[in-house]
Amino acid sequence: MLRPSAAKTFFYYAQKAFSPYILSQLEHVSRVNVVWDEYFPKGLKTETCSKRGKGVHRRVEPSSVIPGNWPELLRIEDKKAELFFFLATSVAALNTGKKIISTCNMHT
Repeated sequence: MLRPSAAKTFFYYAQKAFSPYILSQLEHVSRVNVVWDEYFPKGLKTETCSKRGKGVHRRVEPSSVIPGNWPELLRIEDKKAELFFFLATSVAALNTGKKIISTCNMHT
């Protein structure tokens, strides 16, 4: 996962960190596949993640401020799913002339 570095909001994270990374990968290939990690409710990985702590509850919206402790946000499966959905939507809007294939599964 790309760290947010100087990005203060999720919008700027998508625009200044994530999208530029995808575009840099497209300089060398004609297609990029973006596959998001997903833990299923009764899986071993979900149980392992739940033991690591509760994490930071922050709504993933373009204007929302990114929490200072990035890994804390990623500990909450719902928040991680929101982030992945947000980034998948952002990358789908890129106009590159090349193919970007992205999985996207938003549970409600």
